[in-house]
Amino acid sequence: MFETLKEKNFEILMLHHAEAILRHDMPLAVEELEKVLSNVSLPASELVKGGGGEGQLTQRIRKELSEKFGWRKHNFEIKKLWMEKKKNPYHTKLTM
Repeated sequence: MFETLKEKNFEILMLHHAEAILRHDMPLAVEELEKVLSNVSLPASELVKGGGGEGQLTQRIRKELSEKFGWRKHNFEIKKLWMEKKKNPYHTKLTM
């Protein structure tokens, strides 16, 4: 997975079950990400440019994923809830 990116010296780190989730549940997303990131370039001028907000590189990646593959921005809310009855110190709930 992400072999093309690794060949271009991208460092790929998968934590916990990320690789299994991507490989089995989201293979199309992996393919689309690899296509977009394979063509990424970061000019030196953008590294030294000041300013706040979303960087130009992020804007280019977001635009390409949106226009070519229909990706939309999502906000994820993660909560840890106390579960007194189950004696479980916390339960993680992910909502979209």
